[in-house]
Amino acid sequence: MLFNPDKHLLEETDAGLAIFDKAKATLIKFTPNETTTCYEIPDGITSIGRAAFMDRKELEEIVLPDSVTSIGDYAFCNCRKLMTMTLPSGITDIGAYTFHKCVNLVHIRLPQNLLSIGEAAFGFCRNLPDITFPDSLKNIEKSAFCNCSGLTDITLPPKITHIAKKTFYNCTNLFSITLPDGLKSIDESAFESASGLYSIDIPDSVTNIGKSAFYLCQELADVKLPKGITIIRYKTFARCSKLNRIIIPEGVVAIGQEAFSMCFRLTEITLPESLHTIGRGAFHRCGSLPKIYIPKNVNSIGYGAFSACFGLKSIEVDEDNFAYQARDGVLYEHHSIIAFPSGRNDETFAVAEDVTDISSSTFIGCQNIKHIFISHSVTNIEKEAFSGCYSLESITVDDRNKKYHSIDGLLYDDKGTLVACPMGITGTVIIPAGTITIGYRAFLGCRLSSVRIADYVETIEEGAFSCCDNLTVITIPAYVTLIKEGAFTNCQNLKTINLTGRNLTIEKHALTWTEKLTKVVLYSEDPPNYVGGSSMFANCPKLKSIIIPKESLEKYKNAPGWRDYSNHFVTKGMRPEDHPWDFI
Repeated sequence: MLFNPDKHLLEETDAGLAIFDKAKATLIKFTPNETTTCYEIPDGITSIGRAAFMDRKELEEIVLPDSVTSIGDYAFCNCRKLMTMTLPSGITDIGAYTFHKCVNLVHIRLPQNLLSIGEAAFGFCRNLPDITFPDSLKNIEKSAFCNCSGLTDITLPPKITHIAKKTFYNCTNLFSITLPDGLKSIDESAFESASGLYSIDIPDSVTNIGKSAFYLCQELADVKLPKGITIIRYKTFARCSKLNRIIIPEGVVAIGQEAFSMCFRLTEITLPESLHTIGRGAFHRCGSLPKIYIPKNVNSIGYGAFSACFGLKSIEVDEDNFAYQARDGVLYEHHSIIAFPSGRNDETFAVAEDVTDISSSTFIGCQNIKHIFISHSVTNIEKEAFSGCYSLESITVDDRNKKYHSIDGLLYDDKGTLVACPMGITGTVIIPAGTITIGYRAFLGCRLSSVRIADYVETIEEGAFSCCDNLTVITIPAYVTLIKEGAFTNCQNLKTINLTGRNLTIEKHALTWTEKLTKVVLYSEDPPNYVGGSSMFANCPKLKSIIIPKESLEKYKNAPGWRDYSNHFVTKGMRPEDHPWDFI
């Protein structure tokens, strides 16, 4: 701040330089000398100004007189050597970021009349091992103790009714917290990444638990849910990897997206009759869950709700449920198949002849299934229906089906789209003539070693060949005009890409993260159009050469996306009848 002699008093002592207001009631700024580690604020000061000691990294101790009744925001922020503090009894509010990043603060005594702790007030005070709250405290603002990894045991005082967003976020050593009986709300991410928290008893007075409230509480094995909640929100208990049993209380009507996803040790869950909605991925990768029972009032189940539950053998549905049915442990919604339990040992499954739809993620993570037969009645197969079926060797379609057909175990639709390649297929795949589009994630994670794409393919959809780790060379035919986002990303052993088209557009991330890519060959005199803000070959550390026609060097040097790699250009003379891979 700028010193103004009409408004301020300047006082220099052995400790340093202090600026006060004219009445010498407010300490506005203090700058310590190089050797000063302790500063005693003069008696009579009633207020510490905003950021008065901010970034004073030399100070280990600051002594406040009893006369102080107000401390401004950021007052001691980033005093990284400050170790101890006693706040005078007249202070009722601790402002925002007051002690933020006081990383060596090991003890603070809060006044008995304290009413409020501001936003991020003690954030990143990672060596603060304990704190005692006075009974007077009514309000703790968001992020107040985030990243306080030294906290181990907390008891919240009786007047606290609301735990704000990220209050105890990433308090990794917090193993126990006692909540007051009058608590009403736990906000978003309040205990997210409190990875040491092993048990919590939530009082029945709580009516709201925010999204991700206990996300990544990896030691949480036991939790009692209050009777007053009606919704379990997005990722509320996701990745609580030691949670083994949960009872959802009566009155809950919705379980949100990914609410219990990746609770790997969850073996038992009880769903109430009040439940109407189970969100997308709600129990995704709950690998120890052997069965689940769907109550009669559930009328909405999001896709992938039980996907990749590798221990799941059976899904049961209340016989009075009008929306869903179970047949031999498989979940259906009228004429749609919704979920095939991932833990079943079946190697073969035939879709029933009254089924018209196969939903997204229906078979995701079914590691034992090898052959799927699709009936003539199926008219709609959603994206990623067969994703993660590592042993799947063939998808066979009834010859009477007018919408879909299969060739060599691969699934195609009537519009010329290759819909899915089974992940268990190895060796070479030949994409036949008549194929126009390679569909969304059609080859995702496949183990094939090579693929020959038909000449008249026009579009390679998003993620079509992503994570095909055995592919080493790919040639994109001349008729392909569009390679969409992520089409070849994360193909870890892909070394060479041949692009032969003359009117090609490449979307962002289509070729990124191919870590062994060394060579890209282009036949067109006009550079392919690159659509995307990030680097075309980001995270391709071994890329050495981009081979282009010599007469097009200047065009490539000035083309968006390509010009970033001008030091990789290698020019070759190309005749129209030549294929670039013939002479390289």
